[in-house]
Amino acid sequence: MAMASRLLLLLLASLAAFCLASLVPGATVQPRLASNEEQALRDIAKTLGKTNWDFSVDPCGGELGWANPNPVEGQENAVKCNCSFPNDTSCHVVSIVLKAQNLPGTLPTDLDRFPYLQEIDLTRNYLSGTIPPQWGSMQLVNMYVHIIPCF
Repeated sequence: MAMASRLLLLLLASLAAFCLASLVPGATVQPRLASNEEQALRDIAKTLGKTNWDFSVDPCGGELGWANPNPVEGQENAVKCNCSFPNDTSCHVVSIVLKAQNLPGTLPTDLDRFPYLQEIDLTRNYLSGTIPPQWGSMQLVNMYVHIIPCF
């Protein structure tokens, strides 16, 4: 019984030390995607017909489904984030590249929900619609939309 008590006490002490260490000022916490941008990704996935994004992991974590570390040229699938904005504890989407993903949806009108988005690449998909006027208010550096006609 005394041995079990000691083990329990040791386990509790270790747990307490771990919890206290995470509260130490200066301890680094990996920033996550801003929640409003995660919801925007969910909504845009529905509009595009993108079904294989895994929202159980952080889109900015570089995990499979959000970024392919060795993409086949011309078939990229990547959401890139910037997590180093001054005085900000969140990451922000700066690039969405979905080349040749066979997306069947429409061009999303609400890309302007990503205030730091610089690049959108939706080439070689089966998307429909015109370029939404909302895109004109964005600070995009690169925009690629080459839609494959459906006959």
